[in-house]
Amino acid sequence: MRSPFVIPCTFALCLLTASCAPQVATNPRERGDSMVSHGFYDAAIYHYTRAVTADPNDWQAYSGRARARSHMIDLDQSPADKPGADFPGALADSDRAIALHPEVPQLYLNRGVIRAATGQLNDALADMDYAAKLNPTDGLTHGYRGFVLLRMRRDAEAQAEFNRCEQLAPASRRVLPRYIQHIKQIRGT
Repeated sequence: MRSPFVIPCTFALCLLTASCAPQVATNPRERGDSMVSHGFYDAAIYHYTRAVTADPNDWQAYSGRARARSHMIDLDQSPADKPGADFPGALADSDRAIALHPEVPQLYLNRGVIRAATGQLNDALADMDYAAKLNPTDGLTHGYRGFVLLRMRRDAEAQAEFNRCEQLAPASRRVLPRYIQHIKQIRGT
């Protein structure tokens, strides 16, 4: 004879297992975030587009779609390193995110990175200056400002920004020299 506790215990085990399992993103923006983090940019764009269609004021979805469209470009890369990226679309999404939520410094920093990677160094520096004004204690912002200044051949100013970055974010000491060297190679010195 079967114990009357087998079914309830099995059900409880299923509930416990389900509650401990990793959660799957349920809304389009979260799915887009997940896709970007795994490098599936086209899928991310699809989910972010669904998010902004459902809520045209979802500034985080526009920001995420900008990152996906730029294929998460960084300052030591060029557009040639990211074939298939849509930089005009990324900039348009960055502009929209900023229009919806202008007090978020990360939005200006992200747009600045896209602008710098596409050669718009003065505009990139202006974005990063504004991000630093909004959050002067963010070491990452100062590091990125340093990279842009370095690409503009304003080495003394760049070094001051790198020093500020190291003060605010001591862990950056491990990675800054490698990036600085690579950017100097890019600019030909």
